[in-house]
Order: sequence, then C-alpha cells, then structure tokens
Amino acid sequence: MKYPALLCLVLVLALSGKGTAQRFRLHRGCAYDHTFETASLVERPATEGVMRTVIEITDLMALNNDFVVKEADVITAYATKDDVGTRIIYYAKELSDAAGDVGALWALRGVIAHEIGHHVNAHNFKETNLKTLHQMELEADQFSANVLCLMGATLEQAQAGLYRYARDNAKTHPTQMDRLQAVRAQWETTKKRLRTGNTPPPPIKSGPFAFDYPTATVMGGPFQMGSLASDAREAERPARSVTVQTFSMGKYEVTQAQWRAVMGDNPAHFKGCDQCPVENVSWNDVQQFIAKLNAKTSKRYRLPYEREWEYAAKQDKASPTSAWYAGQTTHPVGEKTANRWGIFDLLGNVSEWCQDEWQEDYSQMKPDGAWSVKGNASFRPLRGGAWSHSAQSLRPEHRFEMDKNQQKNFVGFRLVLDNG
Repeated sequence: MKYPALLCLVLVLALSGKGTAQRFRLHRGCAYDHTFETASLVERPATEGVMRTVIEITDLMALNNDFVVKEADVITAYATKDDVGTRIIYYAKELSDAAGDVGALWALRGVIAHEIGHHVNAHNFKETNLKTLHQMELEADQFSANVLCLMGATLEQAQAGLYRYARDNAKTHPTQMDRLQAVRAQWETTKKRLRTGNTPPPPIKSGPFAFDYPTATVMGGPFQMGSLASDAREAERPARSVTVQTFSMGKYEVTQAQWRAVMGDNPAHFKGCDQCPVENVSWNDVQQFIAKLNAKTSKRYRLPYEREWEYAAKQDKASPTSAWYAGQTTHPVGEKTANRWGIFDLLGNVSEWCQDEWQEDYSQMKPDGAWSVKGNASFRPLRGGAWSHSAQSLRPEHRFEMDKNQQKNFVGFRLVLDNG
C-alpha cells in the first residue's frame, strides 16, 4: 500500500469522472489498518501528471488499461476494490506535486507501480494476518523495483519512494530496511537480465483474463529414451527407440505470479519472488490449476508426458551457466541459458511433474512413447532435478516418482499447450 518500488508487469486505470470533489467511504485495501474505516473521505479526479505516470507504466509493461485512479485523503497511496470488483488506486495530493522534481518523479513512479503491483499479484485485501500482509508489501515492492529498473532507474531512484514516503511505524508494513533490501534484490536481478539479454517472461495482463505463457515449438522425431550407461538406474532402463510428435512446451516453469493470477493464492515455500517458479504444489494441485486456467483461457494446457519432457531435454547438460543446482533456494526463471529449443530451466531450479502414471522402468513403453499397461496412478513422475540436488540428478534421463498428493519445496511444473 503506502509507497512503491518494483517491477514486472502492470495494469492501469481509466480516469473515472470529472468535476468537483466527492465524499466516499474507503473499502478494505492493501495493508488495511482500519485508519479510515469509519471516515468519510474526499476523492478528486486524478491529475494529468499522475495519469501520465500510469500510462507510462502500462505501455512499458503492455498491460490493459482498466484501473480507476483518483486523488484522495489517504496516506501516500492505497490499492483497493469496490463492491463490484473495480480495481482502484487512491493517492495523496502530495504525489501530484512531483512535476519538475526528478527525485519526486521517481518516487511517484515507484508508488504507483507498487499499488499496481498489489492488483497484478491479486492480493487479498481482506487479509488480516500480519505476516501475510508484510509479504504482500514486499511482493508489491519487488514488482515496483522491476518496473523502475526497466524504465532506466538507478538503484537510488528505484528506492526513492521508500526513502520519501515509507513509514517504519506502520504495523501492517515490513521495516524500511526489509523493503529497501527487497527493492535492491529485485533491481539487481532485473539489471542482470538486461545486461545478459535474458528478458523476463511477459506479464500477466489485467482485464479480460489473459495468461501470457510463451511456448517453444519442439519439432518431433525419433530418439533414444532412457539410458545405455552402465551405471544407469533401473528406472532409466531399458533404453527404447521412441518417436515423438511435434508439440509446444512452455519456455519457463510456471511462476508464483502466474499461479496467483489463476488460483488467487501462493503456496510456494520461497515466497517474495514473483518470477521464481511456484513450488510446494502436488500433482493434484497442478491439475486443479490447469482446469481453472483452461476454463479462463479456453485453451488446452496440460502437463508434458515423460516422452515429451525427455525429448525436449535430451541434449542438455547441467552446468553453472545452464542450471540452478546444489544451492539454497529457487531462482527467477529464465536467468540461465536456454537449450536448443529456446527452453529455460529444464534441468535444475525445480523438479517438474509429468502427466504419466508412474512406471518402474521402460519395459512396457511402446514405439510412440505411450505405455502398453497402466501404471501406478497414485504416483507420478518428476523430471529435471532441482535447486537442492547434485549435478548427477540433473540428467535428461533421470526420473523418480512421488505421491500425487505430496508437496515439496523443490517440486514445480511447466506446461504443454495442445494446439488445434
């Protein structure tokens, strides 16, 4: 709520109404602390400078322009919704005075991006748990930091809103130090991606539901599924000649922001990183996600089959430049180099669920990669290794199973899009 600073995709607002000030009652919103619960406040049309900032951010992030922005007697800024779900941003008059002051202009951009970040992250404005409220603020800070870095802000400019407006005594907010650190971390991450040419996944747009999930076309063909190595695990044998049909696989693992946009929550263990893969999700959780996503988009997403996953990863080899492994946490998707298909993080970061029922080995696999007998439907295969695993586990052939109801902080997923 109060101020700003961080990244990734944004939406915005259509100015509603002209004319004189009007009285209104504030709905519950970001970091709600009951300060205005019974007050009758005054709202006024947004100034040209603030609306220009909103449009600037929206255009940069290719977001829909469906917000309502108004000036009001709030503390700095406030994201909320009305009774019919209209996404609203209120901001204090002091933010309108940024014209001609470079420092104040960056602070304004940070504040507005922060409030937009609450809406982009689909934050629950009825939340009362302080720990969760603090996490919401940090997520909005990260969103703002990413946006400002993409706009060319220095770190000092990205943190200007915090220095100018943040209040350390607001119990609904993390400390200023925690927020400054969150902004710094995201700003540095975005800056690194800009230097290396690895651009983040596109944002999730507001308005009519749009799920931006880039896919790569993987041209089908024959390959050897499994391993011929003398030290191969039994689950990787016997190697089979399999022919795979062309398919479209997600370039990135599904992120925390994308999960929240569909499901309205964030089950990840490593929260506070919208562009990190969502983890701590079971196979059954993922099926619910896919069902909702397909209903919202009228598309046909699914998990990859093992034959598709291994084919896409077959020539990949884990290295410090291509994979996250032997570490302490997950990392934003797409930071390592892509493979030959333009797909990131197939090895490392999080292990990925596949659609198949679990089979102990390949003895029952047919030439098209399907299975001739049913497997154990209570268990599902995982591929790719994870942030916590050794390089030995990050082989295209490596596979293991897990109960489909189980959740682990090293397990996530990516999607395949069926066309036609």
